[in-house]
Amino acid sequence: MQTSRPSRYRAAPAALLALCAVAAALHAGAAIAAGPPASNDTSGTSSASNDGAPVVAHPDPWVPPAKRQRASEPGAAGPALQHQIWEKMRQRFKEADLDANGSLSVDEARRAGMGFVVKHFDQIDRSHSGQVTFDDLQAFLAQRRAAARARREAASR
Repeated sequence: MQTSRPSRYRAAPAALLALCAVAAALHAGAAIAAGPPASNDTSGTSSASNDGAPVVAHPDPWVPPAKRQRASEPGAAGPALQHQIWEKMRQRFKEADLDANGSLSVDEARRAGMGFVVKHFDQIDRSHSGQVTFDDLQAFLAQRRAAARARREAASR
């Protein structure tokens, strides 16, 4: 004996088809109009901002041009990116060094919001002088990288 399904299951295929149609339209880039766009630029293409700088094309025409990201040069990768990271860290370290002696005390690191340095200060300060230099920090990070790499290799065997 075959039982009939409740009526809510008969409507499900139609609703599912409608949902699939909406998803396909969105995936294809079709816009579903819900009102006028937030700006005059509805094309989503690049334009120029008030200062003449190009604005990145944004797939959502509802994002006002003022909120869109500016176009920039492609980001660095590999060694160039590593160099940029180390230079930013060196600059932050230098700004945190309030007495300009080339090293940080735990208080200077804390005031600068360098939580990682504060948390690992005793491990970074190998000479136990109460001061860490940027070279000490670099050596500590290299040691941690090597230890993490060794753990990954041991786990993959």
